Amino acid sequence: MEKLTSIEQLKPGDKFICINGDEITGYEFLCIHPNNDHYILALNNLTQDGDKLYIPHLLNTNYYLGKYDSDFCDSMLIEYYKKCISDIEQRIESRKLKMQKQ
Repeated sequence: MEKLTSIEQLKPGDKFICINGDEITGYEFLCIHPNNDHYILALNNLTQDGDKLYIPHLLNTNYYLGKYDSDFCDSMLIEYYKKCISDIEQRIESRKLKMQKQ
């Protein structure tokens, strides 16, 4: 799967996903929004709704183009959970330091 970096990468029928933390959402590109070219219309694979997605957000966050690859998604989830664990460890360490100063 490749990172979505340009709206020109998408053609009607193309599949892409959004990885947001531990949530993965699949889409099928339909078209550029007919009334506002800052948005696209995409079919949400889970709800089968036509979602309106903001193009700059698509290009600057974790949207990936291509056939669903479970290994790729699982590795992204591992990285996400590693970051969560690291953040929790830092909070614990910070609290320990505060307690030592008291």
